[in-house]
Amino acid sequence: MREIVTVLAELERQQFESIKGSFQLTEDWKRYLRGSIQSYAVNEPNVSEDAVSPVIVVVDVNYSQDGRSSDELFPYDRGGAGVVKRTQSLEGVRYVLAAYERNRRVWVGEEAKDPPSPMRFYGAPDATRKIGATANQEPLHLIMTNFCPFITTMQWAKQPKEVSRRLLEISNRYATIERLYDAIGSRVDLWIGHSAVFGTHWVWPAFSSFVQRNRIAEWLLTFNISPMSRLWFDVAFRKPENPRYPWYGPQKSTARLTKPRPRFIVNRGG
Repeated sequence: MREIVTVLAELERQQFESIKGSFQLTEDWKRYLRGSIQSYAVNEPNVSEDAVSPVIVVVDVNYSQDGRSSDELFPYDRGGAGVVKRTQSLEGVRYVLAAYERNRRVWVGEEAKDPPSPMRFYGAPDATRKIGATANQEPLHLIMTNFCPFITTMQWAKQPKEVSRRLLEISNRYATIERLYDAIGSRVDLWIGHSAVFGTHWVWPAFSSFVQRNRIAEWLLTFNISPMSRLWFDVAFRKPENPRYPWYGPQKSTARLTKPRPRFIVNRGG
């Protein structure tokens, strides 16, 4: 699967050159953009080169915001582009997969209303058909991408709605996710659309349109996947009174064995 990284690097280069040649970071944009772009990030499994591992794509990756910086974000006004070689979100993906397998009946059978799913449910009837029920325990080839390649200065939900709308319109001409699908769509075993709770009205409809347009049968919708997802899900969604508990909570037979976790404010993703 090493060739996937090579493909991503070429897509990143094409995206970089396209944006560099057609987008100007004017003064009115500098309030909202960091002057950096990033289209793709990847976690390669620690296995032999000839081993075959499930390929999962997560859409709507979190990058540095709120004044934080990262050496792995590439400024489009100074040259250079590449693929981020770690997502720091592998554990969060495994947690979502485990929740889906644990509570599959709810994911695929109960209409999601808080927040609403544009596809009615949070999961396809057999989302893990290609990767198997134990994929959350196996080496995974994880790719993360975004609808908008521009790195914003604020969390997406905190910037003016007009700015978000304009960025999405501009991003459409670069077709980040469509380029990825055209290049390796046949190799992807599962697509996951994720977002912070307050960003679902932006991300989930776009992801739904992408899934339906390409007739993708293996998909999941979930809340923000980040390096701190495990703590976030445990604190926010693992209490029976929480409306999302049926999707993320433990099975009834093991609920009493779940140890309480300390309260943390862990998720600053966009």
